[in-house]
Amino acid sequence: MVNRGFNRVAFWSVLFASLLLGSKPVRAQDADVGCAGDGEPKKAPFAASFLLAAFALPYAGTDLARRAGDAGDVGVRLFPGSARLAVCGRLHLKRGTLVYTLGYEPYAEEEATRSQGQRWGRILSAEMGYSLFDWLTLFGGVRKVAFSYGHDEPEESIALPVRPYLSSSLAPDRRLGITVDDNWGPVRVILGLYESARTFSTLASSDVLATARGVMEPLGPVGRSLSTVADDPYWASRFRVAINVSLLLDWNPRPDAPLGLVFGGDLPMKIGPLGLVVEYLYAKNAPIEGPVSGPPTGRQGAWAQAALMLLRPYLELEGRYEWFDMPSDDRQRFHSLTAGLTGYVQKGTLKLQAAYGHKFHSAGPAVQDDYVLFVMQAAR
Repeated sequence: MVNRGFNRVAFWSVLFASLLLGSKPVRAQDADVGCAGDGEPKKAPFAASFLLAAFALPYAGTDLARRAGDAGDVGVRLFPGSARLAVCGRLHLKRGTLVYTLGYEPYAEEEATRSQGQRWGRILSAEMGYSLFDWLTLFGGVRKVAFSYGHDEPEESIALPVRPYLSSSLAPDRRLGITVDDNWGPVRVILGLYESARTFSTLASSDVLATARGVMEPLGPVGRSLSTVADDPYWASRFRVAINVSLLLDWNPRPDAPLGLVFGGDLPMKIGPLGLVVEYLYAKNAPIEGPVSGPPTGRQGAWAQAALMLLRPYLELEGRYEWFDMPSDDRQRFHSLTAGLTGYVQKGTLKLQAAYGHKFHSAGPAVQDDYVLFVMQAAR
C-alpha cells in the first residue's frame, strides 16, 4: 500500500511540475474564491482553475479504520489523490447578473473507495445562478451544499488535509437542487432544497433534503477558510468572529419513514496569525455520509481547531481535537487528536502538508488507530 502511494506521488509530481512551470502563480487572496466546486465564482466573465493532490501514507496503525472522511475500514487507503478542473464566471446582463460554475473531477481515490462510487470522473458542480439584486441570487444545479464549517472549507485552502470526522459524517456533499443565497455582507442566509441522491442513477428513490445556513460576521470578514495565509492585510491585525448556525431536514414521502434532523453551530474567529474555530453538530435519524454508508441513525460531536501562521506566508502549524459519539456503534465513539504542518510555495500555488492523527476509542480493547500522512497539492 505504501509503495503504491509513493508511486502515485512520483506521477503527480511530474504533472505538477509541467503545470506550474507554464502557469502564472495565483495571489494568496484568490485561494478562497476558486471555481473548483468549493469556492465562490470569480467576478470575471470567465475564469478557469485546477487542483491536483497527491497523498502518501508512510505509516498506518494496525487498527486503522476509515469511515466518513477520516481513517476507514482496514485495507482501504487513508486518503485520495485527486484531480479537478473547473470554469466559472459572472456575466452582467441588461437586467441582473448570470453566474455559472462547472467543475469536473477526472479522478478521486476517496470517491473510488465508496461501495457505489464512480471510480473515474464525477461532476463537482454544474450550476447556473441569476442575481436580480446584488444581495440575492437563485441557483439551480449540482453544488456543494453549504452546511458545516469543517465541510465547507474549500479544498484548495484547507488548513488540515484531513477534514473533521464529524462534519464529513453529517454534512451532505454535492447534491442536485435549488439554492437561494441571500448575502448582505455581514449577514448571509443560504437556503436549499436538494435530492439526497449522490448519483443520478438513484434519483428516483431519493429523499428530499431541506437545508438552511446562517452566517453573521459583525466585526469583519472571517471567511470559510481557517488559515490566515490569504487574509487581507487591512483585516489581518483586527479581531474578527463569526456566528454560524445550520439546519437540515431529511424527508421521505413514505409514511413509516422517520424525519431526519441535523442541526449545529460553529464559531470561527481570527486575529493576526491565528485562526480558531469550534463546532457542534447533532443528528437524529440522519444518513451517514462518507465512504462507508449505513442506515440513518443518531450521533453528535464537537471539534475545535487552530491554525497558527509561524512564518507568513510560508509556514503554518495546525491542531485539532474532536469528540464523536454514535451510540449504535461502539467503534464510532471516540476522541481524536490531529496535528499538522503546512508549507506554502509560489504564493500558495503549491502547498505541502504533513499530518499525524490518533483516535482514542472509549469502548472495547485498546487499538492502534493512527496514521502519518503527507500531501502535495497544486491549485490555480
